[in-house]
Amino acid sequence: MGLRERRFVSSRWGTVLSRTVGGYSVAATVFLLDRAAKVWVLQSLIVGESVPIFDGILHITSVRNTGASFGMFRGATEFLTLLSAVAVVLLAFLVYRLSAWGWGYSLSLGLVLGGAAGNLWDRVAYGAVVDFIDVRAIHYPVFNVADAALTVGGVLLAALFLFGKKGRELWKGEW
Repeated sequence: MGLRERRFVSSRWGTVLSRTVGGYSVAATVFLLDRAAKVWVLQSLIVGESVPIFDGILHITSVRNTGASFGMFRGATEFLTLLSAVAVVLLAFLVYRLSAWGWGYSLSLGLVLGGAAGNLWDRVAYGAVVDFIDVRAIHYPVFNVADAALTVGGVLLAALFLFGKKGRELWKGEW
């Protein structure tokens, strides 16, 4: 392998490595922001207590969710904990594998991984997920920072798979 080829391989490896580290950094940032917000809620509010930020529009409301999104699987804590643990391991692997596809994949998978890890922590530590963001203007279920990251990352990832170059290649069977 000549010098030119070695530079290309080295440069490509450096790019993939930086994307991978970037994905894990996004995940760690989401996890830490989620933990900090939840610690504040746990120390400041009792379950059911609500503090208006913009009265009637946005409140901080302390809720414990033993189920999944929108109240599904309520009380299935052990099952959801196991499922979350498997998801975190799989997502950590996907950040490593799919970061070569581009920054969008690193970012989106990092958001999903950080959100999944944040909610897994709650299930293990408290037996339920700590939710607190209460958007009353649209009567949406109470959620948390991890849920928001999961949603944004999931939508971004879906868009990349549907409309991105690698996604199109995947659908055509070219990868």
